[in-house]
Amino acid sequence: MTSTIALSWAEALLASLWQAPLVAALSWLLEHAWAERASTRHAIRASALLLVPLVAIATALQWLPGLGSWVVPTSVDAPLGDGLAVTSTLGTAPHPATSPGWVTWVLVVWLVGMLLMTARTARAWRAVVALRATAVPLPPEWLERVRTLALRMGMRAPAVAQSSACDSPLVLGLLRPLVLLPAGLVHGVSPQVIEAALAHELMHLRRLDPWLHAAQVAVEIGLFFNPAVWWMSWRLSREREHACDEAVLRIPAAPAPVAYARALLELEQWRVRPSPALALGLGGPSLRSRVLRLVQPRRARGARRWAARVGMLAVVGVLVVALERAEAPALAPVPSDAIGVAWLPASVRRHEPEIVRAAQRHGVDPALLAIVVHTESRGRPEARSSAGARGLMQLMPSTAAEIAERRGLPPPTPDALDEPAYNLDLGAWYLARLIEQHEGHLPLALAAYNAGPGRVAAYQRGELELPEETRRYQATIEALWRERWLPWSPTLASRHSGTSRAGER
Repeated sequence: MTSTIALSWAEALLASLWQAPLVAALSWLLEHAWAERASTRHAIRASALLLVPLVAIATALQWLPGLGSWVVPTSVDAPLGDGLAVTSTLGTAPHPATSPGWVTWVLVVWLVGMLLMTARTARAWRAVVALRATAVPLPPEWLERVRTLALRMGMRAPAVAQSSACDSPLVLGLLRPLVLLPAGLVHGVSPQVIEAALAHELMHLRRLDPWLHAAQVAVEIGLFFNPAVWWMSWRLSREREHACDEAVLRIPAAPAPVAYARALLELEQWRVRPSPALALGLGGPSLRSRVLRLVQPRRARGARRWAARVGMLAVVGVLVVALERAEAPALAPVPSDAIGVAWLPASVRRHEPEIVRAAQRHGVDPALLAIVVHTESRGRPEARSSAGARGLMQLMPSTAAEIAERRGLPPPTPDALDEPAYNLDLGAWYLARLIEQHEGHLPLALAAYNAGPGRVAAYQRGELELPEETRRYQATIEALWRERWLPWSPTLASRHSGTSRAGER
């Protein structure tokens, strides 16, 4: 299991190298197609960046045992009882019992990179803590102005202080945020400039930007190796300041765009040292582009916007068609005699391609699945039991409906259970889950398949005995399993002989 998890995560990390650029391209098209305001562009960029790790986690989960149903699983040996063994493939991806060497190297490089990035972040956090320790209170009259400004913005006034260790206004911390102004700023510039600085920093808090910035840093740490992630993160940081500037200009009694732009330039003259990496500051990235946007708001050209819309719709259409056609990755062609059981009757062997594909898809040995098909229905898709079970795997409609619900599939119709491929798909999945539930103990899994999981659970608790029919079912499949390598089956031969003698009598 550990090796499967390692391989799943390594494959997810490598897959993110193409998934992240795809998400970045789609977000870029969406932004240019419909986003007019900076706040909308910021939301698109933030959503795209946070989507990348979620896609990576979903990719890893797809490969873990019991969570996917697409590709060929791992094979492990599980006890059958009485010295027998069955190849039980309970995973959902082509994972070997031990991870290949490249997986170790990928995970080692990823972990080392994570440690280095975490150390860099911890160093930046220590700088924030040290800067916070230098804070001294603001003059009382300015604390009253902060409360008034916060009231106009519809929020509670945060802690505000000043420090000689910073050169530009900053927001520090998450749980106890602190707005920090450069010492001497309240006496060095006009009150209008200071209020513009305070409004910008308060807007960061109102928009929960510190929390989003923390998530952004976490994504950078986890996917440090991905250039597309860094590009999206850089664009998000730029648009965060544009969105904050835009929001400041919409508050009651806000300064005019030109006056606000002048305030930005005047405050920038105070900055000599760079701001801490984990602090949000009014200076921010690309001050020049921010001032230009304030003075000359950018308007997207109609032709460019419509081109982006057409491109976005085209990409979405291609993805939808691809997903509809890719119900499962193409499996390798089934060779002749892929099951490897020479004595299977023709009625079972004619379903060999469907049996092998269902076995590959859900992690069951093809020979075992074929033997169960022979025992259940003799290979007849139209087979019915007196209790109402149907098809090759003799599934009860209620059991089939439960399987479909657990797998997120539409409820099956009764006639659908007569389709060999569909019946085998549900039955193989169910058998694989029972084997997994009973930790590879095939007799118990077979008993649960025949008599129901509830009755087997009661049997294990010592509350009742298994029905005689179930015991015969177990014994038949175990005997046929032992004989799978033989050119003929003594069990089937004895049954045919017994039937012939009974006919003569």
